[in-house]
Order: sequence, then C-alpha cells, then structure tokens
Amino acid sequence: MNFHACPRCAQSLPQREIGHCPVCGQLEVVIELGGVNADAITEDVLARQRELDELIGRHRVQQKVLRSRLTSYREEKAEIDAELNSALDRYDSEYLSSALELERRKATLHQRIAEYERLARLPRLVDEQLRRADILTADEEGLKRELTEARNEAEKDTKNLQLLERLFLDCLVRAKVPGFAQEDKVKIISPLFLPEVSSAESGDMIVNSFANLGSGGKKTLYKACFAIAIHRLAVSTGALLPTILIIDTSMKNISERENRIQFEGFHALLYELAEGELSQTQFILIDKEYLPGPESLTKDMYIRHMAPNNTFAQTSKDAPLIPYFGLGIVNDEV
Repeated sequence: MNFHACPRCAQSLPQREIGHCPVCGQLEVVIELGGVNADAITEDVLARQRELDELIGRHRVQQKVLRSRLTSYREEKAEIDAELNSALDRYDSEYLSSALELERRKATLHQRIAEYERLARLPRLVDEQLRRADILTADEEGLKRELTEARNEAEKDTKNLQLLERLFLDCLVRAKVPGFAQEDKVKIISPLFLPEVSSAESGDMIVNSFANLGSGGKKTLYKACFAIAIHRLAVSTGALLPTILIIDTSMKNISERENRIQFEGFHALLYELAEGELSQTQFILIDKEYLPGPESLTKDMYIRHMAPNNTFAQTSKDAPLIPYFGLGIVNDEV
C-alpha cells in the first residue's frame, strides 16, 4: 500500500529513497514466499473474510439499533418540542394577560391620583367661591337698595302711567267697544300694570278688567286696545318697542253683521292710527272679515285670503297657511 500522507497525523510524507518505507523511512524487508503453502494462505484469507463479514453484520445490526434509537429520539424530541411550544404559548398568554392586568391597574391608579389631585383643589376653590359670594352678596344688597330707590322714584313719576290710561280709554272709546265712555276712569297700578276701567256712575263698585270680562268678544277687543295703547305710549315717549303689532281674530265671537258699529269702529281706529300716530308701525291683522280702508292707506296694504277649505293651489298668492284662518290684512308701511 502506498501512502501519500501519514496515517496518524495526515501530514504529507517526505521523499524517501527507493527501497525504503515511505512512512517510517526504514529499509523495506522483502519476504520470500517460496516456502509458504498456498492453501494455508487461502484458508487464512477466507477466515479473515468470514471475520470481516461477521464484523460487518454486527455493525449492520448495531446500525439498525442506532437508527431505531435515532427515530425514537426524534419522535421524543418532536413531542418535547410540541410540549415546549405549548408551554411557551401558555407562558406568552399568561404574560400578556398579566401585563394587561398590570396596565389596567396602572391606569386605574393614575385616574385615582388625578381625582385625588382634583379633590385636593376643592377646598381652595370653595374658599375662593365663599370670598366671591361675600363680595357678590354685598354687591347684591347695594343693587337691591338702588333698585328699591329707583322703583320708588319711578312710582312717584306716574306721568307715563297716566298717559297710558288716557290712551287706553281713548282706544276703547274710538273702537266703539260697548260699555265704555269718555267719562270712565282707568287705573293702572304697579307692579301688575293691569288696566281696570270703572264707569263714572258706578264708581269703583263695578270694575272692568282682564279677569271679569266675558268671552263674547269684548275681552278680545279689550286686550287689543291695551296693546295698541302701549304702542301709542312708546311712540309718544320715544321708548324702545318693536315696530310691529300682530292682532289675531279681533272679531272673535263678534258678528260683523249683528255688531256692525263695533266691527267698523275697531277697524276705523286701526286705519286712523296707521295713517297718524303709528304710521311707522307695521300692522298684521288676522280676522274673519275684511273692512276696506281709506284709499290713502290701501296702496300700502297687502291682503291675503286664506281659505279654510284649502281649494287654492299652493303656488297661489292666496294659498292657506293655517286652515282655520279666514282673512289676513297686512299693513306694509314700516
């Protein structure tokens, strides 16, 4: 057998002289086979072959055993890996749950700390509010005294109330409301400012007011005349009041045929005021009958007939807004 490397250390062998061993460098011994029996050599070779075959067989058996063990170890390893992965999953889930619980508790504690800090400010805020309340109480007392003094001074000056009383009675008489005459007396007492009318003959024994007027239409005219008187007072004194007056069904429960004088008297009052004192006031009169006004005022009036049967087309100028309204009269002079 020729060696190119040392069988022990696997290093390359140096060059040797011819006839010397390439491994150890000694002189090779030539064995003469002339006296050796060939049958003995053959028997030795066969015995050696059988030994090698047995050795190879034992190695194969051992190899099968090792492969079986390897398969068993791999299966066991697979089971252990599966258990490890399951344990890791359970660990991660438990860790995540624990972490979430800790975060929740942390948020709860932060919220409680914020609430406690806010509550810690309450005593200071209460003290501050008490100091402000003391100041406001003192200011309130001062304002109450000033208001009382102003009210007393205002009640001493009854010129506007007296003017309102005269204007109200004038409206009642000019509107020809039955039961009222120019000689009647009107009283408007603060702080209610509700008008009470007593006749010159009966004195204070019989008084007409919002409370005792019947529902036959007289109360409606009574209220309308008071509203008109307030607008007349505002114009006379230059007071701030919206320049619009809406009168809804002034002829309620009153027939324009049976009570013609009353019907014409109230409308005549409105037309006279619209041309005179209240020329800058816009009147919106919603009534069940229309009485034509003077020509000088008609050009500034817009009339809309709102039919209760809803027979008009919605695009018509007379299309009804509210079914039970009869007639709308609007004075557009502003």
